[in-house]
Amino acid sequence: MYTDKEIIDIIDAEYNKNIGLGEVTRINNKSYIGTVSHIYENSGAGEQIYVLTNQTDDTTIKESDVLADPVPYTASESERGAVEEVTVLMRGSTAPMAGDDWMLDWFQNDIPAAIDTLGVDLTTFVGKQLAYQASKETKVQLGRKVEKEMGKHFSPTVAKISGNMAGTGVGSLSYGLSTLAYYGTPTNEIVGAIGVIGDEHIDIPTPQMKEASRSLKETIAMYPNAPIDIYAHSLGSMDVQYAFASLTEEEMANIRSVHVANGPNITSALPADMRALASKYGYKVTHYVDHKDLISLGYPKEGSEGVIGVVRHLKTSEVSFVDQHMMDGYQYQGDRLLEEDPSRAIKDRMAAYKTYYEYLKVQRQTDGKGLSSTEIFFLDSVQASMLADTLVATAQLAYNEIEVEHAKALEIAENLHQMTNQIPWGIVELSADEVRATYQEGGVDYQTIVGDMTLHFDGKLSKAKIALEKFQTLQTQIESGISQALEADSQLARNFGLWMS
Repeated sequence: MYTDKEIIDIIDAEYNKNIGLGEVTRINNKSYIGTVSHIYENSGAGEQIYVLTNQTDDTTIKESDVLADPVPYTASESERGAVEEVTVLMRGSTAPMAGDDWMLDWFQNDIPAAIDTLGVDLTTFVGKQLAYQASKETKVQLGRKVEKEMGKHFSPTVAKISGNMAGTGVGSLSYGLSTLAYYGTPTNEIVGAIGVIGDEHIDIPTPQMKEASRSLKETIAMYPNAPIDIYAHSLGSMDVQYAFASLTEEEMANIRSVHVANGPNITSALPADMRALASKYGYKVTHYVDHKDLISLGYPKEGSEGVIGVVRHLKTSEVSFVDQHMMDGYQYQGDRLLEEDPSRAIKDRMAAYKTYYEYLKVQRQTDGKGLSSTEIFFLDSVQASMLADTLVATAQLAYNEIEVEHAKALEIAENLHQMTNQIPWGIVELSADEVRATYQEGGVDYQTIVGDMTLHFDGKLSKAKIALEKFQTLQTQIESGISQALEADSQLARNFGLWMS
């Protein structure tokens, strides 16, 4: 069971330059995740999918240990059947002009998927045409052509910016989109500004999504006994959403958890039958969304409506365009991700667990068995953890609000005290010192204006802090109790990890 920080580190591991067949993958240079046993790369669709196998619960295992050896698709059926867990990393887009497959990523996958997701019906994309025309025309000539064509459909400003994007190379695509957004261009025009030349249209599923689906199904078949955890970012998150939704009910049983970050939500673009089945297993999927990231399109501002899975609306810092997209704006408290509305986030996760509970009840009714002791322990633990999380979130919110009100009151009090150093309008008989002395004789000074108010809020902050610390202690005790039970029972730990995901 990984912390929020570890989950994001695993997602980030897909960009590791050293990732390759047989390589041991760790996070924080210590915790063993798995060994790369198979790679799907550039079948013609531009995908990069890494399949990691794990044969041990020991996170400190050394590379020289036989249990750290890869278990490739060519291994025997018994060897593959003995794999304890599989981690699949679906890599995001290659940066424009970086790497051999960046055009496949952007022109045949990213942009078409974004347009389809947003419901913009356009016949083709300027970017895709650039790939064919750049060798025939100079960038300046191409820029002028794009500007002329764009002028037929959009405002002169949009046409000019689009022409500049084409004229300075496709590498400035993200800059061009950011510029359009900065100037208040509607989203449909931003997407529309990418394409008006030609007559080709690419729908969801894109070639890369189809390949992701095929690859995931093959991975499930290769490791039939292993729970599979999937992690993805950016374009990879779209691939994962489609691949997950394409699974059969039987294949869904092999998926333990899905974690996707900073990519568009493609739920609305999926066929109705795929949405229906995937939604049934939505409790397995978590979306990590930074609303400051321009690529995280199609998500509600709060809640998880219209999304397969639970959306975590993250509290983030504003950083550069690239850093924002690469999850560098995420804010943490310890190893926990901060969320814009912690109470709403807890409600969404509780709803996901309720869905799982209903699923569990149906399964037990089907097989004629009651809930096992480990299943009851799991459900009780989730309820206790959620209660503790709610108490901590509420106490933290109260403490923060008192701090905000204290700051406001302090500013007002400081300004009020400054007024006591000024001679009131209409008073000509007294000097500033005499006015100040008069105030003091009446009991009006810095202590009574600012000091007493600060003492008042200090008392409230102290009580709020004590409550917060008590709830945090309760939260720690619950987590510690669960951890101790898991350490004492390896089978319980394995089941708990499966269900918790």
